[in-house]
Amino acid sequence: MYLFDRAGRLDVLWTGGGSDHGFAGLGAYHRVCSVAVTADLDPAALLKNVDVKAVWEAQFDATRWGSGALERKEIADLLAREAEERAVPLAAFRADCKAQLVQFVRENLLPDDGPVAVRCGLSTVGYEVEVGGVKFWSMLDASPAGALELVQKSGKTLTVEQAGVLAALDATKPALAAAARAITRRRPGWLLEVLTWFRQETVVDGLKNHLPPTGFRHPDGRRWSIEAMQIQTWPEKARVTISIVDADGDRFDRSRDLPTFDEAKREREKLIAEVVAEGFVPA
Repeated sequence: MYLFDRAGRLDVLWTGGGSDHGFAGLGAYHRVCSVAVTADLDPAALLKNVDVKAVWEAQFDATRWGSGALERKEIADLLAREAEERAVPLAAFRADCKAQLVQFVRENLLPDDGPVAVRCGLSTVGYEVEVGGVKFWSMLDASPAGALELVQKSGKTLTVEQAGVLAALDATKPALAAAARAITRRRPGWLLEVLTWFRQETVVDGLKNHLPPTGFRHPDGRRWSIEAMQIQTWPEKARVTISIVDADGDRFDRSRDLPTFDEAKREREKLIAEVVAEGFVPA
């Protein structure tokens, strides 16, 4: 939606996936950019460049997340599992991914050309992530989920299919390649998910009614953990998830849904009491 205001500026507003908002609900729009309109401005040139200006003038929210907390948690859990399978601490795995992502960007774009805007699929909120001195801006954008576009202020761009770079990443950026391959088993694109994972280090991404995994270990080498959380569906329900690692290192996950979070908490307490009676101790 294009809106001219009394100050002589053109505001470009976006409804978020084609939502039908009345004019009275203008607050529901996302302001993509605001451009000064002068008498000598060529309208064709303005509209031609409005997408580029949107990248650099969008208003980013540094404190909140969009919808999809459970989906983000699913990816974070997946990457934690990948670090575990690689036998490296999660913090070290994430640090390697960050360094290799910056290296990938520097190899493909002008190294001293300022911020990088990342446009890669539909995100529910525009936000900024800084990695190794490079600022990545995710956009409220409806581009294909598997496409990756890195844009710099000079106009230099890199557009690739995200799956298409995996073979090249394998050789020189193994941590980033491992994270990307783990994600693409669940999602068509991986870069926005990786950036989201980085952002979760500094911006709280809370779940409603959530008891994080609590781990226990048995003297024979077995490991057991349990997690309880409310599922964001309608009607809402809760889920208890148990993860078991046997003495040989094989992992098994089991989940059970319950009508309420209170019932999930009671189930969690009962199961913890059972494993403690079997000889498990807090990990």
